Amino acid sequence: MRAAQFVRSSGTEYGIEIYHDRIGETIVSLLDDGEQRQIHRRLAQAIEARGLDDPESLYEDYRGAGESDRAASHAEAAAKRRPAPWRSIGRRSISAGRSSQSVAQSDL
Repeated sequence: MRAAQFVRSSGTEYGIEIYHDRIGETIVSLLDDGEQRQIHRRLAQAIEARGLDDPESLYEDYRGAGESDRAASHAEAAAKRRPAPWRSIGRRSISAGRSSQSVAQSDL
């Protein structure tokens, strides 16, 4: 994909970026929800297995995997690294995520 210039190395030591948002949107549109969750779960597990300190990526991937509690714990870790005004925004997002999961589970 690099040779075809669809992706490039990102600013992190382990990531890649898609050159254009539409490429990413097309790839995602070809995956069903279960496949998307599995990819996010595997990405999060790979980050943890390598011992990388990246709570923001772990939050995004566990959230994408549908694991709200694990995502919330990483969001809290990421928020602790932010300046004080941003921390309250992070706590509200975490609370909203837990509330929406509770509602979704009660609908089952």
